[in-house]
Amino acid sequence: MVMHLHPPTLLTRSRSDQPPRVLPSTVPRRGPDASRPKEDSLSFGRYELLDRLGETEMTEVFRARVVGPEGFEKTCALERLAEAHLDDDGAVTSFLARARLTSRLHHPNLVEVYDAGQIEGHPFVAREYVDGVTLATYLEACREPGAAPSVALALYITGELCRALAYLHGLTDSEGGPKPISHGDVAARSVFLGRQGAVKLTDFRVPGGEVITAQSDLVGVAHLCHTILLGGEPTAEERETLASVPPRLAAVLRRTITGHLDPDGLQDGVIDFGFDAGVRISDWALTQSLQVFDGLDIKAEDAPRTRPAGSPRPTVGESTYRVKSAAGSRLGVISRANFVSMLLSDVLASTALVSVDYGSWQPVDELPIYAETVRKVAPPSVATMSAALDAISLPAFATQIGVESLSGCLRVQQGALLKQFWFRRGVPVHSSSTAEEELLGPCMVRAGLIDDAALQAAQAVMNAEGGLLGEVLLRHGLCSAGALHRGLEEQLRHRFH
Repeated sequence: MVMHLHPPTLLTRSRSDQPPRVLPSTVPRRGPDASRPKEDSLSFGRYELLDRLGETEMTEVFRARVVGPEGFEKTCALERLAEAHLDDDGAVTSFLARARLTSRLHHPNLVEVYDAGQIEGHPFVAREYVDGVTLATYLEACREPGAAPSVALALYITGELCRALAYLHGLTDSEGGPKPISHGDVAARSVFLGRQGAVKLTDFRVPGGEVITAQSDLVGVAHLCHTILLGGEPTAEERETLASVPPRLAAVLRRTITGHLDPDGLQDGVIDFGFDAGVRISDWALTQSLQVFDGLDIKAEDAPRTRPAGSPRPTVGESTYRVKSAAGSRLGVISRANFVSMLLSDVLASTALVSVDYGSWQPVDELPIYAETVRKVAPPSVATMSAALDAISLPAFATQIGVESLSGCLRVQQGALLKQFWFRRGVPVHSSSTAEEELLGPCMVRAGLIDDAALQAAQAVMNAEGGLLGEVLLRHGLCSAGALHRGLEEQLRHRFH
């Protein structure tokens, strides 16, 4: 076995920053003539029923108003049990149980309950009135060709629902003990979209004989995100494959569905995806969508002037590079500076193919940038340093690298096994190995820093878009920066041994 220290080289890592395919941002219009029908005002106890908003199999819902002394007036949504079910004891019990369940909940992403009880034997619940539409109503209008919601809207709604679930699943009793509540029916009909940008969850299911779990709520949110991106309910096959979902976002949703992310983890994954894709995640996405839905013209001066969170990399106007190995794995998009660094570090095999600005694939050594950089590098004054690999030579050689602050690539080879260590002024900055068990992923799994599901999700993203494992893990919230650092240390230590 022989070690070689090659002339100074330095590997600079690059990021995979290709933005996902952004779906059309157009949304369907609802003309001014589609305003809600009004009825003659009716009295219901101290409430004045103004408009009928809708009905379900067992209830009817009105926009109502309650008036008090000194000019007090409050508009609310009043839901009451339909006449046909007043004699159904089970329906009355279920209706009032749901009112009791939601009466103690207070969160910006939940529809607030103001009052509940019975008026002349008629069960009712008075809730916060949300000036908007249900997500189901909005998606129904999105079935028009080319009218799918924007990615920004899907990410914003998903993040807001995660906030609601984080609150529900983190509730405690009066003594501070955990007492979580599960919604039980997270669906498009249970989500209200307010014209001022509010996203609110309502219509809780009261547990009966079935078991309602927090995981079912998260699965519901993940499926809603997919549904919004499609602009309608996916087929069974589309739901299984997460069709039309950008691969990096699909990895986050898949981990959520399989139970590896809690509400905070899903929200972080959505935010990270939006940041890297240059998508602005804010209530403006919802406000704009509902303005167009109502048939209103959006003035340019009304749009936010702040820069969207995150910016595409590389810099706009700069040439971009993608790399494909002989085995088919891909890396990129890569900035020019990072690509030059890779060329100078000699980390690209001669069989590698490169695409410039999404053009055709061509051999790396046929690129003009290759001739401008690699072929102009002067031959090193010191070719190599070699030493035998044994219990005495290896420590002495490693000590020499550190003491003399050497920079370069240390190659350790025995048969088909090849290990390489890059040093900069005596400090190791990168390593590679042909041994599968020494790859970063397996090292982190062995150390308990990530699980197999996280590794598989990251590999799915890398297979689709390329990129480095560590950066994919961080970008999608699959591990912390500290865990990645410990994983790299473990990998380097394992390779030296």
